[in-house]
Formats: sequence, C-alpha cells, structure tokens
Amino acid sequence: MTSKTKSNKKDDRCRFTASVDTDTYNMVLHWAKKNGITINEFLKNAIDFYVAYQNKDYDIPTLEVQRLNQLVDTTAVLSSNVSALEKIITSGFDSLISLTRGDNYLLDEDDGELDEDIDETR
Repeated sequence: MTSKTKSNKKDDRCRFTASVDTDTYNMVLHWAKKNGITINEFLKNAIDFYVAYQNKDYDIPTLEVQRLNQLVDTTAVLSSNVSALEKIITSGFDSLISLTRGDNYLLDEDDGELDEDIDETR
C-alpha cells in the first residue's frame, strides 16, 4: 500500500507499508542502531543498494579485486615461464644441430696435457 504525503518543496516522499517477520525486523533494527540511523533511513539505503545491485551499478568488493589481481599475476608468471621454456628448447635444438654439424668444442681431441699458458710455479 502506497500513499503520497503532502508535497513539501524540500521533501517529496511517499509512504508505504511493509510486513516482515520478527527476525527480519530485529535484524533491521540492530543494523540501523549499529549505523546510528533510523529504520526509515536504513530501509531507504537498503532499497537504494538493492536497486543499484540489480542495475549492476556497484563497486567490486575487495576480495574479488584481490582474487582478480592474483589471477592476473599468475597469468604473467605463467607467460614468463613459457617464454623461458621456449628459450631453453630453442637453445637445446641449436645445440643438437651444432652437434650434428660437428661444430662443438666438446668434440675436439684432447691430448691429456694442460695448456702452456697456465703458471706451473705454484
């Protein structure tokens, strides 16, 4: 049931009646007192909040933002890991190609002697 009160230039409000169970009433009373506002103000804020929520016009809660940032960071780490693996695989295939061509310092013959430029006076 809705009824419009006498229109005041400053305050254009409508009155309506709502029935709720005792638990809901106690909950509304508790939160209104905790926020230091009247029940009418609390209900107006609740209605405004719900309408904004239905219109998807609300701030993303902190936990959702943190989780989203965590997922973005994880994606960046995975991207750098894939890049590192790509470099390792490319380097490994380059080494294999060099081995098949015979261009490897490890395949040089060793005569068992140390190089002459090493100081033997120690």
